[in-house]
Amino acid sequence: MFADYAQVTGLLSKSVLFRSLKPEQIQGLAAEFEPFSLEDGEKACSSGDHGESMYMILFGKIRLTRGAGESQKELGVLVPGDYFGEEAVLQGRSYIASATAIGKTHLLRLNREGYARIIREHSYVKTFLSETVKSRSLARSKSQSWLTTSERIYLLERKSRNFLWISLIKSLVLGWVGVMLLIFAVGTGSGSFQVAAGWLGGIVLLCSFLWGIWIWIDWGNDYYIVTSSRVVWVEKVILLYESRHEAPLSTILTVGVDTDFWGRALGYGDVGVRTYTGKITLRFIDHPDYVSGVILEQQDRTKVVVKETEIAELEGAIRRKLGYTTAPAAQAGPVAATPEAPSKRKPRRSMGVFMIRFEQKGVVTFRKHWILLLKSIALPTLGMVLILGILAGRFLEYFTFLSLPVCMMVNLTALFILFLVWIYRYVDWRNDIYQLTDSQIIDIYRKPLGAEDKKTADLDNILTIRHLRRGIVSLIFNFGDVIAMVGTTEFTFDGVYKPAEVEQEIVERMSARKEKQKKDESAREQERIAEWVSVYHKIESERKSGDGTGFTPKTG
Repeated sequence: MFADYAQVTGLLSKSVLFRSLKPEQIQGLAAEFEPFSLEDGEKACSSGDHGESMYMILFGKIRLTRGAGESQKELGVLVPGDYFGEEAVLQGRSYIASATAIGKTHLLRLNREGYARIIREHSYVKTFLSETVKSRSLARSKSQSWLTTSERIYLLERKSRNFLWISLIKSLVLGWVGVMLLIFAVGTGSGSFQVAAGWLGGIVLLCSFLWGIWIWIDWGNDYYIVTSSRVVWVEKVILLYESRHEAPLSTILTVGVDTDFWGRALGYGDVGVRTYTGKITLRFIDHPDYVSGVILEQQDRTKVVVKETEIAELEGAIRRKLGYTTAPAAQAGPVAATPEAPSKRKPRRSMGVFMIRFEQKGVVTFRKHWILLLKSIALPTLGMVLILGILAGRFLEYFTFLSLPVCMMVNLTALFILFLVWIYRYVDWRNDIYQLTDSQIIDIYRKPLGAEDKKTADLDNILTIRHLRRGIVSLIFNFGDVIAMVGTTEFTFDGVYKPAEVEQEIVERMSARKEKQKKDESAREQERIAEWVSVYHKIESERKSGDGTGFTPKTG
């Protein structure tokens, strides 16, 4: 058999579904899973087939697709520890996607009978699988353009519906007050007091209705997302701002669950994700234990992937040092997901002197959005238009009470001053730039004819990063602030265009730099170890060949 009992129990104990169980409980449920193998290109299940089993990946990879032919859409690539087909055992539904093996792949299969036996003893497993189905369905319906090409969503949650109903109580109470005022107005007879009470009741009722709609929309705009590399909180307040707070999995120190009385009664709570500089709180979410388990599972996977990659690279370095030209035949084993390089972005088109993003020799430069420039030059521009209008009116003899020489002198002087102000403000906008290199973020604030303030921060020192859009104007024109926490200091790119994309560019550069540093450090360490093994191999060869080097084995 390709997998022994320890491999199966090891996989189950790390899964978010079973990680809270004791070792003896894990051993008991391992018997419910049937191991089997797939060759490259073979399917575990096909979209539309009647579902009888769910699957967990022991070794290898699985590609999930939906549709066929030109309309086929890839839903993602699953790696060891992932599971799929949960809707089959949970709801008896047909499979929503086809699952195809990438290379030699080993799976564990759990049929509906085995699932029924498991949930009789561990009912929470059904709850967790229901959350998985709900989360994956929501993730498929929402486009997340900021994801990198190698990143996969494992959890996408809204605040609890129970919390929504509690929040709506406030608007319902206000609506009840409005209804009472209307009833009171109808029952008081005629007169101005009745009219006032009626109007007040109608306004209060309308406000309660609008408030309820606002609460509903606001609830639907907040998302908590766990990917294969980070935890993200997407927050949007309609007509006010939109932001995204995130923390890479590598920066997370602790994950905790906090619930109050109502949360325990209604099944929701908070998950606190603490990093080096602060805390991201996933508030009022259903089944917080499940959410915290997903985060911890992804952290564990990240560590495993790093270790497996280092071992594989070390083996390659030793083989090269010893003169082996070929690697051994690949064996079935855990397949680590390798990170991809940051995606290449197409340069954004800009309007000449109003260019707000450009790239030269790998250095990306951002300026504040041009709408902020227009706001800055609005008054001098209106002033110049007004002066030109006065001059035109004087030449057309509309303002004959003004002396032409005096009018020309005063207005041209004012026009010249306003033009200088206009140029100053344009140069001031143009001189404020934010730069992103392969190793740093740079903020340059330069006053025309004045001092220059330049701040830099290494990408290695960025602990958390988020973006924020305030007000309806920033939402319409899609500009805002990108805020990076460097130590305990906020490093801000103010008013940049498409702040979500700017944030993502920084994240991609951070990831690429960390990956390069890890590879360089690993390569140096591998070279040292390979040298040691080479020296050992040489000494052993001399000992075995007895070439007279004076080597004497230690005895006794």
